[in-house]
Amino acid sequence: MPWRAKLSQSVREFRFLLNPRAPSSAGLSSFISNNYPFFKTLNPDLNFLVREYPDDDYIPTVTAEYDDFGEEHSVNVTGFTEKQIFNLMKEMHEIGLKKPTTAPRDPLDDIVGERLFTAYSVENEPKE
Repeated sequence: MPWRAKLSQSVREFRFLLNPRAPSSAGLSSFISNNYPFFKTLNPDLNFLVREYPDDDYIPTVTAEYDDFGEEHSVNVTGFTEKQIFNLMKEMHEIGLKKPTTAPRDPLDDIVGERLFTAYSVENEPKE
């Protein structure tokens, strides 16, 4: 399976911040217009947030948030072409694959753990 279909396995969220009318955001704007539906179809559970800012001086940025406690990786993409942003997403995916993953938590672990802790604490309280 190509990396494009595995993005949700390595990245929790992508954020694209840009001014679509600014020349510095032209590549990012083009990338979003041409590739968003494709990536979203392949990764329906992955968050893709696009935020537009009206300030012409705003620095266009692509941010990947990884699963390990909200760690992020942001890149200034001023003047990037659509192909460079495509390659950047692949690079961010590869970074995410190298990060340790956190196993999904079972909600029952918390309930059982609380009961065991409470039972142990009551039985082993110091006597006055």
